[in-house]
Amino acid sequence: MAKIGYRLKSTANKAVSIYVNFRSPNSTMLETKTGLSVIPTDWSKQKQRTKGRDPHLQQMKYPFQKVRLLLFFFTISVSYIQAQNIGIISKASTSGLGLEVGYRISDKLLVKAGYDNFTFEFNANLESEINIDLNSTLKTGTIGILADYAFTRKVYLSAGILLNNFETKLKGTVVEDYQFGDVVIPKENLGSISWDIKPATNIAPYLGIGFGRLLGSDKLINSSIEFGVIYQGKTTVGIDANGVFSPNSDPSFNQKLILEGSLESFTLYPVLKLSLALNFIK
Repeated sequence: MAKIGYRLKSTANKAVSIYVNFRSPNSTMLETKTGLSVIPTDWSKQKQRTKGRDPHLQQMKYPFQKVRLLLFFFTISVSYIQAQNIGIISKASTSGLGLEVGYRISDKLLVKAGYDNFTFEFNANLESEINIDLNSTLKTGTIGILADYAFTRKVYLSAGILLNNFETKLKGTVVEDYQFGDVVIPKENLGSISWDIKPATNIAPYLGIGFGRLLGSDKLINSSIEFGVIYQGKTTVGIDANGVFSPNSDPSFNQKLILEGSLESFTLYPVLKLSLALNFIK
């Protein structure tokens, strides 16, 4: 809470100015003249007001009370704003690049909402008996709401719910005709195959531990590093195939179940996150 006080800067035996000062948390003291004056012997340093029974001195107490009351409500407003540290947080993590809006409710609790995203494309050519072009797209990214609870000034626990947009797509396409003896099979008849791999549900809880402090400090820019995991649950695999690859998508061959079984242990996705926060309101 901010503090209000009055004082004299001079002890000279004459009427001197009375100063009012204001200090909010984590800031320097502001001070100005009240426009009132008093002889130092008529001033109580401990009570920070005039003393004595002189009617003029008694009347001077009322302006102090009014100013103190006005500044009291002002400090409540300032403290309220200061309790709501708002800022933009940029982040780079193993789930992508993105932004968050941060809102520090209290010294220990920070609420964040934002997104991240990353897309990587990889193309290759597989040359064997059949020449195949392989096109792959790896997409990561989340949209979510997180809360950071600070155990100490620089260590916090982060938890929340994410909309998980992870997805991997692979597609193989035959690019040349295939010759078997005197028989030539056009590439169009050989077909293609594609796999679509993603979590069975896109609602994913997140839990992590971070080091640093985002928002709510005297600094304009804050940073943190965070280690966490996204629980993705089971993975589903979609297979679309035609031509000579058709058996891969035939349920009787169980290729879908075999692939999903090989991925069933990958339920957790590790997250390493670096964040940089810019305070808007301090």
